[in-house]
Amino acid sequence: MGSGQNRQLNVPVVYLENHKNVGSYRFVQNQRQNIPKAYLKIEPNYQKIERLETINSAVVHGVVGLKNLGNTCYFNTAIHCISHTQPLVDYFLSKAYKINSSCPTSGNITKAFVSLMEQIWDDENCFAESKDFRLLVQGQKLKPYNKCINPIKLLNLLQKYSKRFALGDQEDCQELLSYLLDLLHQELNRSQPNSKSVTKDYTGEYIDPKWAADSWGEHLKINRSIIVDLFQGQLKSTCKCQECGFQSHKFEPFLFLNLPIPKQKVSIYKCLDLFQEPELLSGSCQWKCPNCKINRDFKKQIQLWKLPNQLIIHLKRFEYQHRKQVKLNTVVEFPLELDMAQYCVDQAISCYQLYAVAQHDGSSYGGHYVALCKAQNNTWYMYNDEQVFRIQDVKKMVQNEYAYMLFYQRYDNIYRQTLNKPEAWPHFRLPKISQTTHLMVQTDRKSQDSSPIQLESTPLDNQTGVISQQRSQQDIKFNSIQ
Repeated sequence: MGSGQNRQLNVPVVYLENHKNVGSYRFVQNQRQNIPKAYLKIEPNYQKIERLETINSAVVHGVVGLKNLGNTCYFNTAIHCISHTQPLVDYFLSKAYKINSSCPTSGNITKAFVSLMEQIWDDENCFAESKDFRLLVQGQKLKPYNKCINPIKLLNLLQKYSKRFALGDQEDCQELLSYLLDLLHQELNRSQPNSKSVTKDYTGEYIDPKWAADSWGEHLKINRSIIVDLFQGQLKSTCKCQECGFQSHKFEPFLFLNLPIPKQKVSIYKCLDLFQEPELLSGSCQWKCPNCKINRDFKKQIQLWKLPNQLIIHLKRFEYQHRKQVKLNTVVEFPLELDMAQYCVDQAISCYQLYAVAQHDGSSYGGHYVALCKAQNNTWYMYNDEQVFRIQDVKKMVQNEYAYMLFYQRYDNIYRQTLNKPEAWPHFRLPKISQTTHLMVQTDRKSQDSSPIQLESTPLDNQTGVISQQRSQQDIKFNSIQ
């Protein structure tokens, strides 16, 4: 088993997809999914790679195809993207996790997920691509690589706990990933079984930053895991009565940033603006104003408050129009390096780098998913289930109308989120806040984290070339909704 740090690779390629009767799944007769027409049109930008035998050459791990078990491209795509989330992979491969003994699933999902990651990152699936090594094999006939990984164990368990993910049914990639991360969180949750938290609403025209920290502390009382550490950020939701002007604020965690998209070509920054636009709700959607004591029309606004280390953006391409589900094929332009400075509050490091994209080609009733991911040698690859291709034109292949989920990595250290070390929270890591602000939540000094590694106040190196970046602090004030 190797981490693949600072190594190069040659990519395994499988040219055909084979489906067999596996486990308890229904056998899909004569099913063979080829690359959709949309990808055939741009296939010249993909390069098929032949296998090279490894001989004392620098290698990298983690690039290998997954077997399609019958309309399971949505599952494979989610796994390919998450397996390129290096901090998460390092966490599991280093055995730094501890399963929550009170979890009803008994850690089965975590064990199966770790087993799959170990297969993906196993030395048997690493390849060499150095120029010096190529010279040694020029006279040899290169062999096509005909090996891929069968993810049946994890898929069987997901089907056991949720029947909707049965073989043969086309499901949503984002919903599958959300379900998987939620199960991993439950099994790895470090909080005590009988812990309780209080959801609080705050009132006033101006926002006190302490409110966000208070809410985050309440959230951590019952939710502390590697999923929270890496993927969860914080939103601020504000409701304003249109009659008396009363405002109520609530701070809530988020795992996916679900962005609306219009029908015309647009940039990701416009989608972020649309996400944060106030919405007027009336009629049957009225809100019972705490000040007026009766239902009133109100404006609701959701804003980003704190961003996670790993930002997953979900483009909401599927919506209902006239009681029918339709898919929006709008081209959303997004950069390889995303600057979120203007969309977060008092966060020194707000630059993100794209490392994976889940693409969908088709309609709301059927289609095909593929994953485009950046490996540790900074080369992008396209995963079409078992088939793997090196991408030559990254901008053209990644930034198009097929993008469905975007995975971004922040240039920052990773801190474990825990109650007894609030200085590691994103709310208190900035000097001007940590020097002037005291906690509003009660911390349990007697409660100690039971994880094998102690990272409360020490940054966790994500082993992806973290760059320490600083920018001038900006006071972003969220006043009353206009």
